[in-house]
Amino acid sequence: MSEKDARPRVNIAATSPEEAKRKVATWRAWRVYFETTARAQDAMEAVLRKGAGVTLAEYNVLVLLQEAKGHRLRFKDLAAKMSFSKSRLSYQVKVLEKRGLICRGEVEGDARGVYVQLTEEGWRTFLQAGKLHARQVEQLMLNELSTEEAEVIERVFTRLAVRLEESAEA
Repeated sequence: MSEKDARPRVNIAATSPEEAKRKVATWRAWRVYFETTARAQDAMEAVLRKGAGVTLAEYNVLVLLQEAKGHRLRFKDLAAKMSFSKSRLSYQVKVLEKRGLICRGEVEGDARGVYVQLTEEGWRTFLQAGKLHARQVEQLMLNELSTEEAEVIERVFTRLAVRLEESAEA
């Protein structure tokens, strides 16, 4: 396939040749980002399932609880950090609770408030999964980046994260 054939088929109507070149480059960047992150997530999911018995989403819950004060978060705060709908998070919490990795409790002074907390078994699973995850992230990405590339990625995605937050609030 020629380079021309590999270009995304999008409307690149532009006011100048430079703008057209920028649009083609940004769509190509989107495509490689989208495809590569999907493949990386699939690879991480497979390693976590095989080595620690958790999915990537479950590992993310464990990470957030491990980072929280007292290894616990209010359900609504966990949902906000996960960018999950409450129903999707509710399912994840039920699965992890059934396996003994987390527990739920009532928030003192708030009859409707619920917290989610990491258990000892959850902590052990987090440590096991964390080692696998860290090794794989280093192999898949971090070892391939220079300091300058890492700084660019951080700047770009920090800026995009802010924009996504602003969009969600609007």
